[in-house]
This record gives sequence, structure tokens and C-alpha cells, in this order.
Amino acid sequence: MEIEKLLKLNGLKITAIRKAVLFLFTDCRPLSAVEILNGVQKSGLSPNKSTIYREIETLQRAGVISPMSLDGKNTVYELCSHHHHHLVCINCKSVKSISCKSNCSDNFSPEIQNNKFEVVNSSVNIFGYCATCKEGK
Repeated sequence: MEIEKLLKLNGLKITAIRKAVLFLFTDCRPLSAVEILNGVQKSGLSPNKSTIYREIETLQRAGVISPMSLDGKNTVYELCSHHHHHLVCINCKSVKSISCKSNCSDNFSPEIQNNKFEVVNSSVNIFGYCATCKEGK
């Protein structure tokens, strides 16, 4: 989706920094706040760290990006799009998105209903070795 259209669709003002942040997500991989800062700086803009964190927060509140943790410690962000899961290489830390036919919570429907739990979102990360790292073992 075109970046400006995505911003307008979510009621956000179009700014150079916001466009630069979203452009970084066009390669469809999760990014840390530091990667976002470095990428925006490489685009020729000079935001400080707090500006990037405010942009991340704004984009999250608008539902444009979502946070996730692949290792239980560090947060990365990705564009909110179709429901998908992740293949995470435990050696090189590469992440590949894979699509799924249904929401993960559908597989646990009886348990969810029995516990009167309201699912807002779900995430599945599958850890292992990518083809490159597997060959190097």
C-alpha cells in the first residue's frame, strides 16, 4: 500500500519522518527502534531518538504498526497487515513472515471460551535454523 494513503487512511498527518519510518517497513521485516532510527537517518533526515519513539507510539496507537518480541526481551515492530506467523532463526536472528489460513486463536477456541477470554491479538513464533545456517552446521 502506498505510504501516504496508509497514513491518510489511519487519520495521520503526512510528515517526512513518518513517511521515512514507514518506508523502512516496505521490505516486510520487523525492525527495532534503533534500526528505525538508523534507517531514517540514512534517508537524510536527522531526528533524535525521542522523536523516533514518539513516531513509533503514534503509529502503534493508530494501528499502523504493532510491537512484538521474538526473544522475550527486545521489542521489534512490524506493519499491521494480514494475520501471519514468524520463522525465527536462532543462529542469525533472521525473521521470515509466513501466512496462516486462520487466526491462531481459532485452534484454541474451546479453551478460550471455557475461560471466558476475549482475544485481541495472537502471535506465533517458530524457532529453528534458516536454510543458510542449517547448511553451515
